Amino acid sequence: METIWTGRLVGAFCGYGRGRVYKLSDDSVWVQEDATDEPGYLEGAEARLLTRRGSGIIHLLVEGAMARVRVGLVETRVRKAV
Repeated sequence: METIWTGRLVGAFCGYGRGRVYKLSDDSVWVQEDATDEPGYLEGAEARLLTRRGSGIIHLLVEGAMARVRVGLVETRVRKAV
């Protein structure tokens, strides 16, 4: 997988869970789309967005977490996703 963005989560990371919302340091907001459930807690954790070229699927990987999860864009600084 290829890293397409690196930064930090804004606020606390409270683990993975379907429907959880993650705000990134570039002001984009992402929602978890898959059913991965992993407990955890970190403040201002490092995060990466990953993809396989041509797949159209984006994954979030958070520092200290064992898994990566599929996410969908909800909002960016420029626009809200529809």
